[in-house]
Amino acid sequence: MTDPDSEDFTEAVAVIGMAGRFPGARNLDEFWRNLRDGVETVRRFSDEEMLAEGMDPATLAHPSFVPVGAILDDV
Repeated sequence: MTDPDSEDFTEAVAVIGMAGRFPGARNLDEFWRNLRDGVETVRRFSDEEMLAEGMDPATLAHPSFVPVGAILDDV
C-alpha cells in the first residue's frame, strides 16, 4: 500500500463511478444522506403482518426472532 504522504501513487486506486439501491434510498446520494443523518432504513413488522405473510406462530414467538426487514422499493 502506498504511503498517503508519498508522491508515488503507482498503487493508487480511483473510484470513477458507483451506483446502488438500498433500503430507504433510491441512489447513492440518498444512501449517504441517510447514513449522515442517522436515518433508520429497516422496518419492524407487527405480529399481524408476519402472520398474514404465513409466518409460523412458533417462530414468531421464539425469543431470538426479530421481525425486522430491509425493503427495496420498486423491485
